[in-house]
Amino acid sequence: MTRTAGSRHVAMSKTILLVEDERIQAIVQQQTLSEAGFTVLHAATGEDAVEQICHRETGVDLVLMDIDLGAGIDGTEAARRIQQCSQIPILFLSSHTEPEYVERTQKIGSYGYVVKNSGDVVLIASINMAFRLHEALQTNRDQAAELRQARTRLEELNYLMTQVIEQNPWSVAVFDRDMNFRYVSETFQQDFRAIDRELVGRNNYEVFPEVPQRWRDMHQRVLQGAVEWSDNDTIEYPDGTTDRTQWECRPWYTPERDIGGVILYSGLLPDTPAEYEGTGTSLHYLADLRRYRAIEQEGLDIIYTVTAAGVFSYASPNISATLGYSAEEVVGQKFTFLMHPDDLTVLRAWWAEVEKAGAIHRSAEYRVVAKDGSIRWHQLSGRLTDNPHEELIGICRDITELKETEENLRAAITERDTVFRELKHRTRNSLSVISSLLSLESASEPNADASDTIARARSRVRAILAIYEKLDVRTPGLTVDLAGTIKDIARKTIDVFRHDRQQIALESDVPTMEVDSRTAATLGLIVNEAVTNAMKHAFGSGRDGQVVLLGVKHPDALYLTIEDNGGSVDSRGVAEAGPVPTASNTKDPGDAHGFGQQLISDLAAQLEGSVSFTDKARDSGTSGYIVTVTVPYPPASDAR
Repeated sequence: MTRTAGSRHVAMSKTILLVEDERIQAIVQQQTLSEAGFTVLHAATGEDAVEQICHRETGVDLVLMDIDLGAGIDGTEAARRIQQCSQIPILFLSSHTEPEYVERTQKIGSYGYVVKNSGDVVLIASINMAFRLHEALQTNRDQAAELRQARTRLEELNYLMTQVIEQNPWSVAVFDRDMNFRYVSETFQQDFRAIDRELVGRNNYEVFPEVPQRWRDMHQRVLQGAVEWSDNDTIEYPDGTTDRTQWECRPWYTPERDIGGVILYSGLLPDTPAEYEGTGTSLHYLADLRRYRAIEQEGLDIIYTVTAAGVFSYASPNISATLGYSAEEVVGQKFTFLMHPDDLTVLRAWWAEVEKAGAIHRSAEYRVVAKDGSIRWHQLSGRLTDNPHEELIGICRDITELKETEENLRAAITERDTVFRELKHRTRNSLSVISSLLSLESASEPNADASDTIARARSRVRAILAIYEKLDVRTPGLTVDLAGTIKDIARKTIDVFRHDRQQIALESDVPTMEVDSRTAATLGLIVNEAVTNAMKHAFGSGRDGQVVLLGVKHPDALYLTIEDNGGSVDSRGVAEAGPVPTASNTKDPGDAHGFGQQLISDLAAQLEGSVSFTDKARDSGTSGYIVTVTVPYPPASDAR
């Protein structure tokens, strides 16, 4: 069996737990998976599968789960229990094609659904796809966990920034290039003993002529772009008294990126170190400032402020790590210069909602253009400030890798859906091709027994195809019309074996009744076997005849009769009618009629029903043969 290099590469060191109650199918599937390079473990029941995954160190990488597992829990319940203890991927392998079964597995969160006997290529491709999807989902989970942690840190930082902005006791003064006051806080007026004086519009050196020359020189350096500070300085007043202060002085920028003046932040300090303890003085805020500076330098999040005119007035230094721009290159620019043009409308709408809410707003996701031209995804949250010159403070996070992971996940899901559609199409075509090949083989086979065997095989394939087409084209639901399904199967079976010019009448008196698709498929195979026996043994010589389907529905049982008017059992040379065949009294499978009776009996037992075979020549003196099947109604499978 040939395997591609790609499938062999994926299979290396991968272990699969095959959950299958049918031993023969399990052996075949184990061989297929082993040849593809997988290590295969086996569980015959859902309980055993749960035990191996949840309570043993088995090292399983994927569970290949059948749905019908006989007694005990079924595959969907086993999958649900496994998912409670493990994130291992589960791929369902089942003979069911009904939408309700697929929907049940999707609700559990499976990694795919493969129809049995779809072929080794489809099975291995589905397994490899499940592994790729699991890896993508695991990466997404890791990214999501990291994002949740980042959002927590962001919320903490937002809270810290809010506290700093709203409760900061530092005094603030804003000057133009000529050192005229543009804005002063109330705290500044208190700290500098100017509470009753009008400062805005007046010159700093006129209001405070005692400003020392070293401060005047510092102001000029700041007007050239420097940022200066002192953790311990002295203010001298005209009356000879002094205060100790800490301060920071930095330039502010116009929309044209010109330096517009100076911003001064300052706070008074206690006179002696002994006064620091337990006072809650400005030294504590100095420590907060140092912590903030560490965050803005080393943190993953970019912090910035934007003026009412939409101009960056501040950007944290770590902006260079993701966008390549230095903070100095950004400050003074319109915020739009970083934005992807297609996302400007989104960001403007977000800003409008922030202005309307006036508080921390839900995050917005948008694209930005880095200095090297690459496109990055950012996630932004922000709030308005009380500063009339800085309208918005924002914190944003680079989420480019998360977006790429989400896109890969969407592509994997699309690929999986494509495989499902292709599998559905190929199954129907494959059954049609098999039926056609068997027809050609039967026509060219000179040996009568061999030709008969091939014709029987073709009849069963056509019956399966008829059932599949009936289920495929019907409106999605839980039930199928039994009458139409079995009549169609009977007609196709007659056509397979009918001689030229032979007339076989088909009458059907089966009332309209809805049964689940599993029951319809099983009863359809029973009808196929019964009609095949009639065509081969009652009408095999080319004589005309009649086949009658009769259905009777009782409150708790369904009776289905397939009757022909051919010869007696003795004339057919087959087993006598009477007890249902068993493993001990059935003829060799080479006896087509005996094997057919055994198959009908097994199918009836599968529905928890019974079957009887009646020779009309012995019971009533008329020619013909009757097969009567009795199954519970509603069928046992409906109760699942």
